[in-house]
Amino acid sequence: EQGDHICVEGDEADHLCILLRGSVELTVQGVRVATLDEGSHFGEMALLDASPRSATATALESGKVLTLARQDFSEVLRKEAGLAVKLLWSFLNTPVTAA
Repeated sequence: EQGDHICVEGDEADHLCILLRGSVELTVQGVRVATLDEGSHFGEMALLDASPRSATATALESGKVLTLARQDFSEVLRKEAGLAVKLLWSFLNTPVTAA
């Protein structure tokens, strides 16, 4: 829902988020750094390690978010290494739209 926090800066990161519908504002220490729309993703580093979230993601409107947990991604790595590499490269090579 609009105004809901999807993730909060400093919290444990354990999943990637993909926006299926809606838009999200990313802030760092309360300063807007990006606005993401449908089809965008954030939190891809959570697939690699358990570092704390580097930004807060807040819904700008009602929408839908698909999440991919690190544990599930690790299972894909074990079972379908080729697919996992393609997904990871895709996540890491997608530019973020600045605020």
